[in-house]
Amino acid sequence: MGQALIELGITGAVKWADGDTVFQDSPGVNWYSESVIRLGADGDFADRRYWSDYIIRYTPPQFQMADTTGGFCKMDWGDLELRLDVFAGSKKSSGNALFADSDTTWLDGSTQWVDEALTSGDANLWPPPREIYLDHRYTETDESGLVLLFSGTGHLQAFDRESVKYDLYPNKDYSDINLLTEITDYNGDTVALPRALGAVVYCVPVRLPDVGIYPTYHKAYISGATPGADYNVYDDGVDINSNVTDNGDGTFSLDASPVGQVSISGTGAVSTLSGLFSYMAGELGLSYTYDSALEDNPSPALSYWADSQQVLVDFVSDVAKYFEHYAYVNYYTLMAGNLSNANNSRTLTEYDFFPVAYEYPVPVAILKSAWQKRTAGEWSDGAGGAAGVYVKSEPQEASAESNYKYGTEQTITAYQYAHSDITTRLESLISAMHKCQVHLSIPISDSLPVPGERIAFTDETSFPENLDVTMYCRNLQYDFENDTVVISGDGDVS
Repeated sequence: MGQALIELGITGAVKWADGDTVFQDSPGVNWYSESVIRLGADGDFADRRYWSDYIIRYTPPQFQMADTTGGFCKMDWGDLELRLDVFAGSKKSSGNALFADSDTTWLDGSTQWVDEALTSGDANLWPPPREIYLDHRYTETDESGLVLLFSGTGHLQAFDRESVKYDLYPNKDYSDINLLTEITDYNGDTVALPRALGAVVYCVPVRLPDVGIYPTYHKAYISGATPGADYNVYDDGVDINSNVTDNGDGTFSLDASPVGQVSISGTGAVSTLSGLFSYMAGELGLSYTYDSALEDNPSPALSYWADSQQVLVDFVSDVAKYFEHYAYVNYYTLMAGNLSNANNSRTLTEYDFFPVAYEYPVPVAILKSAWQKRTAGEWSDGAGGAAGVYVKSEPQEASAESNYKYGTEQTITAYQYAHSDITTRLESLISAMHKCQVHLSIPISDSLPVPGERIAFTDETSFPENLDVTMYCRNLQYDFENDTVVISGDGDVS
């Protein structure tokens, strides 16, 4: 049976001391190192090091995709309850642990420097620290085969005479990185700068403080530097490119004040789904490489004017769902793929898994999307009044229906502009929404499926008749008490 092993790192827990002398790097500031406490999630474990059985309850993180149609795969974090012994046990006797640099033990004369390392606890750790740092590892053999499953931070929730409880959080959840940059506009207000994704038409840019006497606007990251060739600027729908100066810094200025509303048409520097993944990876400090075998080839074209502030990861997740793609972080790399493409594959025999459950989503009868079509022209008011020249916005709607007329009605945001493209997407999405969700338990191993992995098996034991199943891994739910992991995702059964 494999072992789930947990290392807790506690910064500042151990003082450097030589006998009764505590070393300081400045007056009143002691030298500290990080204490590492090793715990066995399945009980005591002894190999090269000892891992003690001081865990009362542990709810490990669960890997969850945003929606059945795709999106960003995130960790939902749990909690950890520990025995008091972890923080208030006995110290090692002096001299049992040495400070060493490689093979050289540091000495003060003939006296070795020792740390106040722990067998189980230390007065320096009482009361329990506000933060701990957790590495969860797994091995099927011994410590030489340890594989890191996930890392996180524990924040002290409560402690009493029985136990110490920590809520677990990811080391980085990216919730502090927004989609849009905020800036001070012409009126002195703080506003979010819109971002053009792909081709946009007659969209209203943010006016910035004037450059000298010239009205100046942000280009919303539209590509190119030549008005009339790379992009077009309008005043109430009338071409004014001859009055536009590109400032070379993502803004443009007008030679004269506009009469009406200024709008811009062009193509954003980010124009495809893979381009959006690449942009997000850069903002999150991750690497990313477009994989035509996993993602759509070519990558779907975007057409969207993003002008509402939100968390970057949440926005990209919504766009990915719309195009039936998923994304997840593997260490420092952003991985992405279409739901229909296999990110690795494996075939299981009847001895490789436990009983399976099959679930069908609540049916959706109609899936809709609404947006505004923008057209420049000369328009009358419809009541006999004089015609006016301006950009008119007309509401548009597309929909797709399923065979389940008794189902619910849902509305989603479209990240395309052409009516036919949106209709095609909705038809594909409503089909994907009704796929069977398969829940499969397998033994925990050091080779677990990754998001998008295709798993094939024949269920020969659950029913009188066999079921042939091909499913895709979307979610991972760990159960260390039973040494299993529940894999769930959409599948085809026959």
